[in-house]
Amino acid sequence: MVLGSLSKIYLSKRLEVMEKNTFSRSEELVDFVINKIEFMSAPKDCGVIPGSTPVVSFGDFTRSKVATMGINPSSVEFLDKSKNATCNGLYPVGKKRLADLETIGILSADPLDDDTAESYLDEEGAKKIWEASRDYFISPNAYWQWFGDLEKILAPLSLSYKDSSACHLDLSPWATEPVFRELKPTQQKSLLLGEADFLRWQVVKSPIEILLLNGAQTKESIFSLSDFNLGTVTDFSYTSGGVSRTSEFFEGWGPAGVRIIGWTANLQALQVTSEEKVMVFDTLIELIKRAGGARIGY
Repeated sequence: MVLGSLSKIYLSKRLEVMEKNTFSRSEELVDFVINKIEFMSAPKDCGVIPGSTPVVSFGDFTRSKVATMGINPSSVEFLDKSKNATCNGLYPVGKKRLADLETIGILSADPLDDDTAESYLDEEGAKKIWEASRDYFISPNAYWQWFGDLEKILAPLSLSYKDSSACHLDLSPWATEPVFRELKPTQQKSLLLGEADFLRWQVVKSPIEILLLNGAQTKESIFSLSDFNLGTVTDFSYTSGGVSRTSEFFEGWGPAGVRIIGWTANLQALQVTSEEKVMVFDTLIELIKRAGGARIGY
């Protein structure tokens, strides 16, 4: 009885120490990220949206086991094309999805403000950018029209953006207009290589164990980077508009041996009926589980 009680006490203390160590490590990662954001600069002549800021993560990558991956943030994360847009074309207060240069006071939202004094991003501003990225999925303005499809893939694996067990990372943190695929090859290369080292750092230093890649362009782009390696590739079939189609399901590995699992069908661009979409998702979820993704959420 006494030994049993002592074992429980020891286990409890051990768990406390582990939790403290995890929290301390997370704090160290955050400090580095904030410092990194403070000194990030957008690549020139690459269509980066004026007034936007680098999106180093959608959600808290310092706590996530899985990261879904894309190319770069959508322009709709910053640009408001409605009549309610600010004079800079950005979302007004209360509608912003992320912290932009208006949020941190570098850019004025007042069309009558002719103050042209040059301002610089400081640590406080960088912290606001990080916190808005970290809390993206608990914001009422998150772009669920796009992220909702990936959340449906995560849920059966006992993962979610909402509890930070999953996050989303992009190969480039900069939102562009036009979209990435319409940029010149030289512009695309600048975007992909600009923060490649930071992406590797995120993968290596965070608790992330699996990267989930969505779409052929994401696959092509990430495996063009060093330390990201393609392994097995298989085909899977699905029905689109009553017509049978084929897509790739692939596996690989990244820095520090992190697992890579992905598919070339772009979930957000599928031209399928509701029933066909459910079948595509069910097929992918089963393939991910077979590849070992089912263990991560537990």
